[in-house]
Amino acid sequence: MPIPLTLRLLPPVTAAIAAGDDKRTERAAKRAKRAGVPAEAIFEAALQTYLFAGYPRGISGLAAVARAVGYAKKPLTKGSVAGWKRRGIKLCRRIYAGSTERMLANMRGLHPALAEWIVWEGYGKVLSRPGLTPAEREACAVASLVALSAWPQLQSHARGALRVGLPAAALRLAAGASPEARKIVRAAEREILSNPRPGKS
Repeated sequence: MPIPLTLRLLPPVTAAIAAGDDKRTERAAKRAKRAGVPAEAIFEAALQTYLFAGYPRGISGLAAVARAVGYAKKPLTKGSVAGWKRRGIKLCRRIYAGSTERMLANMRGLHPALAEWIVWEGYGKVLSRPGLTPAEREACAVASLVALSAWPQLQSHARGALRVGLPAAALRLAAGASPEARKIVRAAEREILSNPRPGKS
């Protein structure tokens, strides 16, 4: 079964943004637009990259995408912190399954604010926005994390990507050729695809 365009062509955009390579970002965005990916989807993928790579690279990446694809509708995030918390914890539980509370406890141990922000800003305000599916967003997250060599976070998001329905072939494509990333993806496939029951960590 062929990998859909968005799953093939959006992750290279976010990987280039996370790597801080504006020229590569422009090329990847142009390639996606020429192939038929809507400009709105390209901007949406680029926007979420600030969660993984920070505002400086996120801003530069959005500017590169704007140069490459031109105009697109760019909706604000609607809702409130309370609403974002509700939808954030819901998506967290899809991504992390039985490990959700442990992950949040670990984040609280680092800093209580971090756990709060991960839920309502990361998963609620940003990653639950309309415009891309959870699988598309996770493919883009995986590509960003590989570009950053963020291996512990890649482990979580590789498993989460499979949990929200990203095909294994698309996960491997998003992870690219890095030996470390391939190793992590293989482990995620063994864990999730051989234990598909909800609640498995």
